[in-house]
Amino acid sequence: MAGLRNHRQDAVVEAFRRLAHAAPWSYGVLHVYDDEAQGEDQNRWVVWVMKRGSIVPEPDPYLSPHIGVVEDDLDGP
Repeated sequence: MAGLRNHRQDAVVEAFRRLAHAAPWSYGVLHVYDDEAQGEDQNRWVVWVMKRGSIVPEPDPYLSPHIGVVEDDLDGP
């Protein structure tokens, strides 16, 4: 499953949470980049890890920081 929206979609994480609750034997990951995030969440990907009936957010070491790893800084010097 993949999706691309230009605005935050909290319902996606909630759907992932409901799936984990409904099927506690399931496992998986959901990668989220929120370009509207502020503070320390800005410019990084978050991986929502599903296992044993719950999901927890973890920093993504492979795609973060987004600007610099995934995309170039087009506003830079």
